Amino acid sequence: MSRRSLQWTYVVTRGMAKRGKRKNPSEIQNQMDETWEGEHVVDRAKEDMERAKKALQHELESLRIGRASPAMLEGIQVDVYGGQSKLKEIAAVVAKGQQTLGVSVFDPSTVQAVEKAILKSSLGMTPIRDADAILVNVPKLSEETKDDLTKIVGRNGEQAKISVRHARKEAMDTFRNAKESGQPEDVLKRHEKQVQKLTDEYIQAIEQSVKAKALEIKSAT
Repeated sequence: MSRRSLQWTYVVTRGMAKRGKRKNPSEIQNQMDETWEGEHVVDRAKEDMERAKKALQHELESLRIGRASPAMLEGIQVDVYGGQSKLKEIAAVVAKGQQTLGVSVFDPSTVQAVEKAILKSSLGMTPIRDADAILVNVPKLSEETKDDLTKIVGRNGEQAKISVRHARKEAMDTFRNAKESGQPEDVLKRHEKQVQKLTDEYIQAIEQSVKAKALEIKSAT
């Protein structure tokens, strides 16, 4: 047993001795394992929330205001294969310059549908067919384009918050199951408060990032 575990066992045994209650070493070890497992659940929730925040940061950084950004086109809905798919699911979108985007479809049979979807979108961009690829010249930011980019930022932020709340739910479900199996309620409540505090902090950080990016878009010339 590690020094840390020995110290923890001493505290537990000493506390039970004061109350006139003693447990055998295996029962004490089980309680230690339950406590540390709770800490692991909190740590996993934090890792998932951090992952969601970093994914959002990556998405926001890819939106280069005043320059052509693949994210401008990736969310466009395209009518293909008897349904609708996002452009990023059926094609690769890359920046070919400060004001030009290139779209390479995975299936040449969809190129016409992609061209039509871009033309019909509210982005005000005119696609130019180049064999099985499409070039899109990105005009300088109009107020309408700024609004569209702001919506993209908002959607990314909402997705990040959904991921954070999902991490919270998974942790809370684990604690609920532990409670039903007889784990100490006071320990579980402490862990629940830790997870809720993390949730509030990450949601606030996400909202601040979205707000800052939206302001950057609105103030772009």
